[in-house]
Amino acid sequence: MARASLLVAFSLLALAAGADESCSSGAEEAALLQTGNSQGRSITAHGARAGSSCAPPLPGKNNGGSNMGSSPGSGYGGDASSCEQLCGSTGGCQGWTFMQSTQTSTKQCWLKDANLYCPAQDSTDQYNTYTSGFCNGACSSPGPTPSPPSPGSECASPLPGKNNGGSNMGSSPGSGYGGDASSCEQLCGSTDGCQGWTFIQSTQTSTKQCWLKDANLYCPAQDNTDQYNTYTSGFCRGACR
Repeated sequence: MARASLLVAFSLLALAAGADESCSSGAEEAALLQTGNSQGRSITAHGARAGSSCAPPLPGKNNGGSNMGSSPGSGYGGDASSCEQLCGSTGGCQGWTFMQSTQTSTKQCWLKDANLYCPAQDSTDQYNTYTSGFCNGACSSPGPTPSPPSPGSECASPLPGKNNGGSNMGSSPGSGYGGDASSCEQLCGSTDGCQGWTFIQSTQTSTKQCWLKDANLYCPAQDNTDQYNTYTSGFCRGACR
């Protein structure tokens, strides 16, 4: 009887030890699972791209647009990545442009809420490098399929360093233009009666001009003799061909 009691006691001790081991293993597994989940959240947080509501940056591109009043503007202390993050976290921001002077350390960050170039255009500013981007879905949806151009509405290749003279149309953007030579050409191509265009940029300031012409063009265009401005001209609708 004493031997049976001893066997029962040993069995109870073994069961108790097994129970303790099982509970310890379960607690360790729970702790590991919790740690894994915590690490997973951390990895996700650190792995998310800065400005995740924004499309990838576009080095060398200018997306134009209307600057928001909350833009840091000139004298910005950050970089392109922080400018992108600022747009991504600012309500209504559809795009951003980070600029850095090629001659000084001056940086600029501009947030845009309207009138963006879709797609962004090559920067023609020789005094600053550009990096732009779009946020919150701006310019991400494909636009409608363009209608076939009307006969003769296409424009000939641009002529850098040339002035095609002509009579300026009243609808010309003129001085203070915000685009580049390519957008000036597109404007002429989409404007009835426009036969030529000239894009001008100051060699001393950032002032730009776009002039649309409907008559009295130089055929062919002549070399630019203006030492204070660079010229790019072109012809549209078969003019001067």
